Amino acid sequence: MADPQYPVQSHNLLIKRHVATSAGQDALTLQYHAQWLASLCLVDHRNRIIYCPIAKNASSSLKRMYLVRSGRDRELRNSPSNMHQFIDSNLDRFALQDLGLLEDASYFSFIVLRNPFQRLVSAYADKFVYKSRGEHTDHHAAPVIAAVQRGRGNAVDLPAGISFREFVQHLHAAEDHQLDPHWLPQSLYYGEALVQWRMVVQFDKLGTLFDHLQTIYPGGRPGPNLGYKVPYAQDCPITGFVDTTSKAEFLAMEEVPPPASFYPPDLEALVRERYAEDIAIFEKEFGIAPQP
Repeated sequence: MADPQYPVQSHNLLIKRHVATSAGQDALTLQYHAQWLASLCLVDHRNRIIYCPIAKNASSSLKRMYLVRSGRDRELRNSPSNMHQFIDSNLDRFALQDLGLLEDASYFSFIVLRNPFQRLVSAYADKFVYKSRGEHTDHHAAPVIAAVQRGRGNAVDLPAGISFREFVQHLHAAEDHQLDPHWLPQSLYYGEALVQWRMVVQFDKLGTLFDHLQTIYPGGRPGPNLGYKVPYAQDCPITGFVDTTSKAEFLAMEEVPPPASFYPPDLEALVRERYAEDIAIFEKEFGIAPQP
């Protein structure tokens, strides 16, 4: 069985950045990084808004709002593609292309950042558990499962899945250009050396963003996220770690345990090392040191 492949989604530019990074954060690296970032930011010239989507950071709701308020939702309704596919296939029309526009004070630019520990738990529960039921395996998860199982010396068995511990160990060993957007470091989108965002929004405080957008978009709060919502336990005490729990065991649970239960100390340390830039940016922007 051939290894499943990641979605392309502008990773060619990220690969170029990875190669250039070997010499440090030089001019060539910044140029490739800027090209990649501009190719992903969505611009609404009618309402003068620029949004940088990051997977697992409310991007489905905010992309939907972008399409509706920019008048492009009619095209989506007439397309056979889902929303994410539709936007990805039309980035030549929807994307910013030139980061220079971010310096135009008449445009409102924003990005949403999430606690890195919670983002990984969300990605795992969504892609490796709830969207990989039975014989179906989510296409974002499949390449990671295959790589981990081959690394164990096993034949690929996608429905068997992998544990959260194996997922994090894989991320720790992988280079940025090998990662799917759902677990790519947020620091790459934040672009500290390239961009000054008008608003950096904490995922847990999206209301501040929606309040501001209402001054630009009449009725500007996004509609509900119509995708599958993972059933997280609320205010549940930690009774043990679940980092080695199997997909089948998770599916037998009524709720996903709290994020802290996924992180024994050694696994927390791996995430702190792999996503050190994300953690530093989160603390700088919000004055909060992210915890599992």
